[in-house]
Amino acid sequence: MPDISSVQAVANVINGLSASGQSTAESGGVSFQDFLSTALNEMTDTGETSIAFNDALLMGESNNLHDPMIAATEAELSVSLVVQIRDKALDAYNEIMRMQV
Repeated sequence: MPDISSVQAVANVINGLSASGQSTAESGGVSFQDFLSTALNEMTDTGETSIAFNDALLMGESNNLHDPMIAATEAELSVSLVVQIRDKALDAYNEIMRMQV
């Protein structure tokens, strides 16, 4: 079963709050760079896990079809999250570049 604490951590970073409810700037919390780096690492890990489950199934080491399907879905969602974060960051950058000085 997926761990919901990582989803809560993402929601806190998006809302600008640390785990204690303070703003991340006040508490020295996670920077956007650290958050993005963690998201990319988790995306890579879920992809590798998915590949490992698929390989085990194809080589006959596992008869369980559920685990590879769940891992593939998690990898797909992870990639989707990273792409959406990238798109929002680019939109924000473009909006800042259009501002009059």
